[in-house]
Amino acid sequence: MIQFDNCAEHNHWDELDKLHFLRSALTETATQILLGTGGMSYSQLLDRLRSRYGSQEMEAKHLTELQCRRRNKGESFRELAQDIRRLMLMSYPNERSSMSENMAKEYFIAAIDDPELELKVREKEPKNIDAARNYAERLEFYKGTVHQGNRRYARRVAASPDSRSSSLEERTVKRDYSRSKSRQRLHESSSQSNHRDNEAHMSTKRNKKQGKNDDRRVCAINVDDKWKEEFMKEMQELKQNQQKILAENSALSKEVERLRYLEQLRSVPVPASTSVAAPASSSTRISKSTEGLFCM
Repeated sequence: MIQFDNCAEHNHWDELDKLHFLRSALTETATQILLGTGGMSYSQLLDRLRSRYGSQEMEAKHLTELQCRRRNKGESFRELAQDIRRLMLMSYPNERSSMSENMAKEYFIAAIDDPELELKVREKEPKNIDAARNYAERLEFYKGTVHQGNRRYARRVAASPDSRSSSLEERTVKRDYSRSKSRQRLHESSSQSNHRDNEAHMSTKRNKKQGKNDDRRVCAINVDDKWKEEFMKEMQELKQNQQKILAENSALSKEVERLRYLEQLRSVPVPASTSVAAPASSSTRISKSTEGLFCM
C-alpha cells in the first residue's frame, strides 16, 4: 500500500483511477475480494483489504514481540535494528512522531542483551536508533580487537616466557611481576622469621613454666617431709605421755588398794580379855602394827 500510494501521488491519480489500478494490482488469493465489489468505491475496497490482510488486531501481539525481542547469536546489529523498525511499524502503524523514534531506540538498546555494551551505548546518549546501532557496532569491534590482542599476547608469552621484548608495555609487565615476586619473598621470609621468634618465645615460656612447676613440686616434697617429721615427733611425745599416765595410774591403784586394806583392818573388832594388861598390850601391838603399815 505504501508503494501504491507513492505511485498514485506521483501520477496524480484520482479516486476512480486508484480504484481501477488497485483492482488490477491484486493477485492470487487477494483477487477473491473482487467478487461482489462491482459497486464499491476506492475507500470501501481499501477498508475491505485492510480488514482481511491488515494488522490492526495483531498490534498487541507485535508489541509483546517488540518488548521481548533480544539479539540472537550471530545476529548483526543492522539486522536487529531493521527487525526493531518492522515491529515498531506493526505495533504502532499510525505513529510517525519523534516519540516513536525514541521508543525504537530504547527497544534496540534493550535488545542488545549485553549489560556492559548496553551501558556504554547509553553513555554515548544516541539521538535515534541509527546512532545507537553505529555506537554498538563500533564498541563491539573495539572489544573484539582488544580481546584478540590479549589472546595473541598470551600465546606469545606462553611460547617464549624468557624472551626479551623491546616494547615498553612488556618491560613494565615484567618489572611489575619481578617486584611482586620480590615482595612475596620478603613477606614469606618475614613470616618465617616471625614464626621462629614465636616458637622461641613459646619454648622459653614453656621452660619457665616447667621450672616453676618443678620448684613447686620440690617445695611440696619438702613440706611433706617436714610434716612427716613433726608428725613422728608428736607421736613419740604422745607415746611418752601415755606411758607416764599408765605409770601414774598403776601407782594410784596401788595406793587405793593399801587404803582399802587399812580400812578393812580398822573395821575388824578387838576380842575381850580377862586381864587389863592384856588388852593394853594388844592395843599397843595393833597400834605398832598400824604405825608400821603407815611407815611402809
